[in-house]
Amino acid sequence: MFFSPTAAYNRYNVSRTPMLGGVYRLCQSNGSGGSTVFYVGQSSNLRQRLEDHLQASEQNRCIQNALATGSCYYDWALIQSQTGRDIAERNLINGYKPACNFR
Repeated sequence: MFFSPTAAYNRYNVSRTPMLGGVYRLCQSNGSGGSTVFYVGQSSNLRQRLEDHLQASEQNRCIQNALATGSCYYDWALIQSQTGRDIAERNLINGYKPACNFR
């Protein structure tokens, strides 16, 4: 699986994300030059799903809190099939154990 370059998580960058299926990681700077994955998701339309998280109506309070810090980043990988997205998402969640996936 090949991920896009990491970008600041904002409306402008999300508007440049493909409207195709895939998985994505939401990250925060950890203060020591690296980042921590706080959420992993998947969608048949990456751009729409990433835009959804930026809305005031976002239901996941953990994501809301992380976005409020203003230092969030994201990347994505294209995966056509739903089965492939399910497997990739599960593996990423098991590997990163992102806090906002376990609310």
